[in-house]
Amino acid sequence: MDAPTGVLPATGAAGMLNRLNTSRNEIRVLYLYPSIDPDAPIQCSRQVVSLDDDPEYEALSYAWGNPSVVHPILLDHDPAFPVTLNAWTALRALRYRDQPRLLWIDAICIRQDDDIERAEQVKLMGTIYRKASSVRVWLGADDVGDKNAMSILQNMTTSKGANDTLGYSKAARERMGQLRRFFARPWWERLWVVQEVALGQHVVFQQGSNEMQYKELLAAYHTSDTYFRKNLSGYTYGLFSNEGGKTMEIFESVRILHQTRKLCEIDFADEDPARVREATMTWVVLANSLSSRKATIDKDRLYSLYGLLPESVLRNFPDMEPSYSISTEQAFIDVTYSIMQASQTFLMFSFLKPPAKDSSITHHPQADVLPSWVPDWRRAPINQYESNLRVVRDRLYNASKNAAFHLQRLSASTICLKGFFVTIITAWSSAGVFPSASPMLEGCYNAWRQTWADTLPRGDDLSGSYVDGLSRKTAFRRTVLWDCEPGGTESPQQSLRRLTRSEEKAMFTAHDRAVAIAFSDDHDLAGEQLSARDAQRTAYMMNCVKGRQFFVTSGGLIGLTAQAKIEAGDSIFIVAGNSHPIILRPSKRYDDTWHAVGECYLHGFMDGAGVVNIKQCEKVEKVLSAHPVVQAMKGTERNPRWNELGGQSPGDGWRWLLVE
Repeated sequence: MDAPTGVLPATGAAGMLNRLNTSRNEIRVLYLYPSIDPDAPIQCSRQVVSLDDDPEYEALSYAWGNPSVVHPILLDHDPAFPVTLNAWTALRALRYRDQPRLLWIDAICIRQDDDIERAEQVKLMGTIYRKASSVRVWLGADDVGDKNAMSILQNMTTSKGANDTLGYSKAARERMGQLRRFFARPWWERLWVVQEVALGQHVVFQQGSNEMQYKELLAAYHTSDTYFRKNLSGYTYGLFSNEGGKTMEIFESVRILHQTRKLCEIDFADEDPARVREATMTWVVLANSLSSRKATIDKDRLYSLYGLLPESVLRNFPDMEPSYSISTEQAFIDVTYSIMQASQTFLMFSFLKPPAKDSSITHHPQADVLPSWVPDWRRAPINQYESNLRVVRDRLYNASKNAAFHLQRLSASTICLKGFFVTIITAWSSAGVFPSASPMLEGCYNAWRQTWADTLPRGDDLSGSYVDGLSRKTAFRRTVLWDCEPGGTESPQQSLRRLTRSEEKAMFTAHDRAVAIAFSDDHDLAGEQLSARDAQRTAYMMNCVKGRQFFVTSGGLIGLTAQAKIEAGDSIFIVAGNSHPIILRPSKRYDDTWHAVGECYLHGFMDGAGVVNIKQCEKVEKVLSAHPVVQAMKGTERNPRWNELGGQSPGDGWRWLLVE
C-alpha cells in the first residue's frame, strides 16, 4: 500500500529510524492502514512531520500495560514490531475500514532506546497534544463489569440521571458498581495521561467501541457534586464519611483533570509575574496530588507535567528540561531549584516529608541522597486540601513584608537563603492523633483542643494577652483557622479571605452544631441539616486542624505546621520573599548550616511583624542560641560553602542561611 504524500519517511534505506530535526520541532506520526477485516494483521508506517507546519493527526492517550506481554504489528520494514497488548487492542479498535488514520503514539513514535531523543520529544509533548486534532483516550476493551459505564455517565449529565444513579435503590447501587470498576481501569492510575488530556483541544474517551466526550464526563462530575450538596448538607467538601463523600471519591481523577485543564487556560501572554508565580505554585500542587500515580521512570513524576508550565519558566530555567541521562535524585534537585526560582517562593518546603523509617520508602535506597530542601516525589502526597489552600494563602500573608526574594545555589546541593531568626520550638503535639477515629472526630475542634492543651506549658490556661494584643484564647482560636475564612460560596480551595471577628464566632458556632448533629442520639436533631454556608465553614475548619502539628515556642508564641515532623530545638525563620515563616533544623555536622523542615503558620507574624521588630529578634536569638538543646543539635565544623559567598552580609538584621 502506498505511503501518504506530503510527509517524510521515518526510516532510511536500511530500515533505521532517521534522526529528528529538533530545530524544526519534528515528530514521527503513525500511518495506520485501513482494513475491512477486523482480524487482519495491523499494518503501519511512520512518517516525519514538523509541528511548525500544523500537521493533521490524532494523539493517543493510553496505559502502556505489561511490557512483557506483546503482540506483533507490521511496521515500516519490520514484519513483527512488538507493541504492548493494550496498544495492539487500541490499534485494532481505531483502524478504519476504508481510509487510513494518522496517529501519534508515544511508544511507537519515539525511540525508547534513545535517551536524547526521548528528552527532546518530552519537551514537545505539550505542543504535540495541544496541536492534535483530537486526543483519543483508550481505556481498553469492553468488559462485562463496566460495559454500561459510559452510558451511565452520559445519563448523569442531567439532574434526573443523577437521581437515578445516586439514589439508594438496588439498580442505583449496581450502576455505582459499574462506575467504580470503570474508574479502576489502569488508565486512571497513570501519570502521563493528566497532561495529555489537559492539553487536548478535543478529548474523546473510548472503551471498546463506546465513546464519550470529555465534556460529558465533566458534566457528570459536576451534576453529581451538585446532587450531594443539595441532598446531603453534610457532604460539602468531604465533611462527613457519608455516601456522598464515598461516591465522589470515584470522581477524584476527573476533579484532577478539571483542575489541570483550568491551569492550562491561564493566559500568560503578558507574562505577568504574579500570574506566572501562581501558575507555577499550582503546578507544584498538581505534582503533589499525582505523586501516588504510577510511572515507569521516577523522573517522569515531574517531567510528565513539563508541558503544563508557563512558557517563560521553560525558557528561563533550562535545568527544568527533561534529561534521562541524569539520576532521579539530580532531576528532583534541578527541578525543585528551578521551580523555587521561577515562583519566587519557598512553597516547595510545604511538600517536604520527614525521613521515612518504615516501608513507605525502603524501595528507594537513594532517598537519603536528596538535600533536605528537595521533596521526594516518590512518596505519597501530603494533604491535598492543604496544598491547595497554601497557594491561595500566598496572596493573604506577607511574613517577610515584601523583602526581595533571594535564593542562590552553591556547590554540593547547598542553597543560600536570606532570612532572620524568630524563635525556637519547645513543645508540640503529634500529628494524626486519631488514626482509628471517624473523619468527623479527627476534624473535631473540641477533640484537638483537648489534645493541644496538653502541649501548652503547665499553668498556661490561655488567659492573658498575646503579642498582637488579642487575648491568648482568641489567638489560639485564630491559629486553629490559620486566621482565614472561606470566602463566599466558592470552594475554600479556591477562595479564602482573612478572618473577621464576626466570622470567627460564626465558624465555631457552625462547627459545634455540626458536631452535635453528627453525634446526637436525638432523632429530631440528627435529622437537621446545616446550611450550605455552615457546612462550608465546618469543612474548612475540620481541614485546618486535621493532621496538623500544633506547637509552642520558647517565648509563648503558637502556630501550626501542615506536614513537618518537629523536633526540640527546631528554629523558626522569616526568609526574604516568602509569605510564610519556615522551620529549619541545625545541621549535625556544621555549626552554621541548617536542614529544611517545612513552612508554618506563626500567629502574629504572618503580616511582617517580625521584620518590624527585627532588632528584637536579634536579641532573642543571642539568648536562645545558647540553649542546651540547640547546642546539642549543632555540629562543630564550619561549612566550606561559606567561601563561595564571600564576606558580604545582607545587613539590616538579615543574614545568609545555608541550607543543605
